[in-house]
Amino acid sequence: MQKDRTQDQSHLKAKIRSNQARFIQGPCIVQIKVEKNYELVPIKRRTKNLVRKILTDPVVFDGDVRDLKMWEDIAADVLRRYNRLYEVVMMDPAYRIKQQVPYPTLSDSEILALPIEKVQDRGILILWFVNQKKDLARQFLREHGYDEVEKGEWIKLTANSKLHKGSGMYTAHNNETFLIGKKGSISDIMKYHVTDNVLFSKTGKHSEKPECIYDFIQQMAPDRLNLEVFARPHNIRPCYTSFGNQLNQQSR
Repeated sequence: MQKDRTQDQSHLKAKIRSNQARFIQGPCIVQIKVEKNYELVPIKRRTKNLVRKILTDPVVFDGDVRDLKMWEDIAADVLRRYNRLYEVVMMDPAYRIKQQVPYPTLSDSEILALPIEKVQDRGILILWFVNQKKDLARQFLREHGYDEVEKGEWIKLTANSKLHKGSGMYTAHNNETFLIGKKGSISDIMKYHVTDNVLFSKTGKHSEKPECIYDFIQQMAPDRLNLEVFARPHNIRPCYTSFGNQLNQQSR
């Protein structure tokens, strides 16, 4: 079993390996949204500042997030490579909610038991939640030693840049929310007062988060050690370690 998992990891690393660590530098065109006739209209704007980003190869750990050994392996790997734990962690837990969802879910107690302290002793945690589980998300932060310092909103748009209408208990949900928690001193990690906490982006497949969340993280905490928990194949990317139980699927 261990041998099979090792072979799978090697296969994944070989398949997604890109260029070695490198720099990208240059002006960046970003898309912003402005209100026009009560609708959000995309406008392209060229930033004045140079964008500089260190690119490193993706790292993939395919396995069950409830498996303590997986967390220990992830910690050992990052300590071996960088001599420190992850500075930014993003989690999008598979919450068990009242509605049916097309993937396995975790109970509240299983989510609370996730040993995040194995992979992060100080830094920033971005924790997505659904409205039914907002209290659980805040409980997770408290029980694992994080201070809730901010929250962010993803405003969901259709292909025509109109508000996406989701299904809520009482209203049509047009947004998803994430909490930002901090543990320990982050003054050397965080860039303060430069990142907007509202993201405008089109929806993807069920439960997919917007691509612009990665730009948000890079702007808020540039060139840090990043870990994404509950990741799926489309989340695999340079500069990130991806951890989840669907990463060995062949579709990319």
